[in-house]
Amino acid sequence: MIIWPRAYRLHGETKKALLSYDENLKQLRNDGYQRHLRPAEAFSILTGGLEGRLTTDFKQVYNDMFTGYGEWLNMAMERQGDKLITYLDPEGLVWDGAQYVKEPGFKYEERKEFDVTGKASQTHIDLKLFDKQLVRYVYGRTFADLPSEMKEGDKRAQVYLPAEGMVRPVGRGVIVNWLISVSVFFGSVRGVAVVSGAKK
Repeated sequence: MIIWPRAYRLHGETKKALLSYDENLKQLRNDGYQRHLRPAEAFSILTGGLEGRLTTDFKQVYNDMFTGYGEWLNMAMERQGDKLITYLDPEGLVWDGAQYVKEPGFKYEERKEFDVTGKASQTHIDLKLFDKQLVRYVYGRTFADLPSEMKEGDKRAQVYLPAEGMVRPVGRGVIVNWLISVSVFFGSVRGVAVVSGAKK
């Protein structure tokens, strides 16, 4: 897997460019990449950086992740009552000027459902309160195995769920870099090229 070490900037700009999820996907593919980072991939870089065990190439990615705005991840979430549906590698989720909508050709690599009974939408909820399977799926580890910076303090990991019936692309938080948020409408691009033989 090859990761864009420096998130996309407009020509002459130093700050990350902010684009809708679908525009992001077009941009990174125009530049020869296939998709955004999946959540577990992004958080493996962030946890690796916090624990001081990244190679030089991944350190470049890690340092750039902390600059400017948050970034899109290759996942969408939808709330249906007490169920949270996740779509890995979604395509056909388009910003219509007011909200994200599924196009008729909406597709994804993997769909999973998680129980979010008692969890309010559109508010920040501590990660430790969520189903263990959801935490492992999104963050790549159990909550207990995350670095202390992600488990406690005013920058602890949290999740912001979509409103009932809404489908939203997932972004990594703007200020708290280990937040999973569906409140964002625009984010920045970090492309991933998958090596031959691996899944997109």
